Amino acid sequence: MHRSIGNNDTHPEGRGLFLWDRIIRLLEQELNWRRSRKLFVTLKGDSGSYQKEIGELSASERRSLAPALREHVADQLLERYLAEQGSVDLIERRHAYTKHIGDLTPTDLPALIEAERHRVEEHQEERERAEFVEVVRRDLDRLQLVAGTE
Repeated sequence: MHRSIGNNDTHPEGRGLFLWDRIIRLLEQELNWRRSRKLFVTLKGDSGSYQKEIGELSASERRSLAPALREHVADQLLERYLAEQGSVDLIERRHAYTKHIGDLTPTDLPALIEAERHRVEEHQEERERAEFVEVVRRDLDRLQLVAGTE
């Protein structure tokens, strides 16, 4: 008993294009998420603290941020801008560049993977740094409480 299998399953070129189309769709979903996500920072004003979306920050508000946060906000705004342009990051031989999603080919896949690996590593480092800062803040708060009771 033999069953007929469709062309995409039997021809490597067709299967490869199908896979590439799925990869492009995933990239398009990622770019859509980067364009639409809202990121907020907490600012201190005359009437107390308030939150503001990073795209709505004025230049002076961005300058008033702590250096690490200011750099993170700038990176996120750049990432959002590139997503709005339909561009993705690529890294090849330590050289970072962007390319429009419509211009990508399967030969760009290694550079795309390298850029994603780099982005994940940076995100992990940021998370670890934020966790460290939180631990230090809690410890400082405890020290102030202990010093205040003596």
